[in-house]
Amino acid sequence: MALNKNQQRVYDWLNDDLSLPVFAEAYKGAAFFVNQKPAGYVSFVAHAGRDLMNRLASTVVSIKSECVQYHQHLDKLENDWRDEWRLNNEFSSEVSGWGH
Repeated sequence: MALNKNQQRVYDWLNDDLSLPVFAEAYKGAAFFVNQKPAGYVSFVAHAGRDLMNRLASTVVSIKSECVQYHQHLDKLENDWRDEWRLNNEFSSEVSGWGH
């Protein structure tokens, strides 16, 4: 799979300029999946994007990153969505147990 011009530029920056081949390959895999859209691509792309965002700065310039509490953000969204769509019913205990 060939990357487009902009994707290749990002890949080269990660791989050649920053000497981070693991990041470059994760980016390339995500770009491939976005273009091809195989089963499960959304999860892979989301995880690759999260990993790049969470680790790139700390790896390149030693900026300490903190763990993002995604479940807290999702809890807020859930409440906002419930208000927006006027959903007052609670999730079943089975569904609530799955988490986010």
